[in-house]
This record gives sequence, structure tokens and C-alpha cells, in this order.
Amino acid sequence: CIAAFKNLERALRDGGRTALDVAKLTVHMVHGKCGISQYRSAEARFFPRDALPAVTIIFVTSLATENIFVQIEAVAA
Repeated sequence: CIAAFKNLERALRDGGRTALDVAKLTVHMVHGKCGISQYRSAEARFFPRDALPAVTIIFVTSLATENIFVQIEAVAA
């Protein structure tokens, strides 16, 4: 989960944005590989507590490759 947020942070920075610009997240997590508590812990390290975006979390059986457990799509404005 932390690696996914670091990648998101890098993508936002490259686009001239920060976590404060994120309005919505869609998160896909591989069931049994990453749990809500792990996700929330990583999320708390990335977003200020008073600036959490809307979040939709979807559990899936797999993602693009077997070593990817979390995929985050962000909408920044």
C-alpha cells in the first residue's frame, strides 16, 4: 500500500499537484493480499487527516500481474 501511495505522490508532483489537490480515489486491492487496516495506515501517512478525499475501495481477485496488490486511481483538481 505504501508503494502505491509513493507512486501516486510522484505522479501528482510530476503534474504539479499535491495530496491536497486529490478529490477522489478509486482503489483496487487484491483480496487477501492487502487489507483495509494496511490501506488506512498508508493513507494516513499520505493525506492530512482533515483533507481526506472521497474513497471507493474495491476488492478484486487479481490485478495486472501477480506482484501488484494495490492499484490507486486519483482524480485531482
